[in-house]
Parts: sequence; C-alpha cells; structure tokens
Amino acid sequence: MSAVEAVAAATTPTTSRVPQRLFTWEEIFVRAPQMAATMARHLDQLRVSARPATLGAYDDALRMFAGHITTVDPACRSVAAIEHRHVEAHKTWMAGRPGRSGGKLSATTISHRLCLLRTLFEREAPPSGSRGRVGGGGTRHRLSGGVVGDARGKSGRPGR
Repeated sequence: MSAVEAVAAATTPTTSRVPQRLFTWEEIFVRAPQMAATMARHLDQLRVSARPATLGAYDDALRMFAGHITTVDPACRSVAAIEHRHVEAHKTWMAGRPGRSGGKLSATTISHRLCLLRTLFEREAPPSGSRGRVGGGGTRHRLSGGVVGDARGKSGRPGR
C-alpha cells in the first residue's frame, strides 16, 4: 500500500456531511505530506475513543482546513508552519461556504469546526513564548490568541 493509500485508509470517516469532492486526503498528501501525516496520526488517536460521528466531524474539519490552506498558501506544508493568519483566512472562507439548508454556514458550525482544529494545535504544535506561560497560570497557544486553560481546568473565558 502506498503512503497516499495509507493516509486515505486511515482517515476515511464513517459519516461525513462535507462533500468529499472539494478536498481529498490524497490531494492534501501530495501537496503537504508532512501536514497530512500529522493530521492522520491525530485522527488515529481520536479513533481509539471517539464515536464515528465525532470522528467524521474531526475528519471533515481537518480535511477542509488542510485543503483550503494548502490551496491558498502552497508553502504551508506542515502543521508547524500554520500561522494565525491561516486560521483567520480559513474562518473567513468558511463564512462564505454554503450550509446544509442552503444558506451560509452558521456561526455555531464555524465555531465548532474551529474548536475541533484547536485540539490538533494543542496536541501537535508547541506553545509559543517562554514555556508558554501567561499570567494566571494559563497556557497561551500561538494560534489561539488567548488562554487555553489553567491548572484548575478553567478556560480563561469570562463566565465559564
């Protein structure tokens, strides 16, 4: 089995609401093999404990993100090369995409997909700055632009 087939087999979701023809893991692997391999490893870890629909949502979010980013910025070929501007561009791009009911994607859908992407960044990308520490004990991730959490498990967001 080739590396492209292995990534495709490892990342084929059981359920998917995103059209498969827009971006495929095969084309992402050709454009950015290191990014595709990192995302495939992340999906493999999720496969251990996530339900099929959850795994499908992660697969869709990662595939759409990787496909979009590698299309608009061919120089971005790894998860480590992803910058805040890539996430912002993807968010804007999603806002213009059609939703299931014919309108645009809802703000809730966009927020959910960004949260799914965030788990990849938290697990795979190193925090920025000196040891990633911010006042209050939280960890500032280079892509999140905010506090991820503190030792007590609080999100750092008001009211949470």
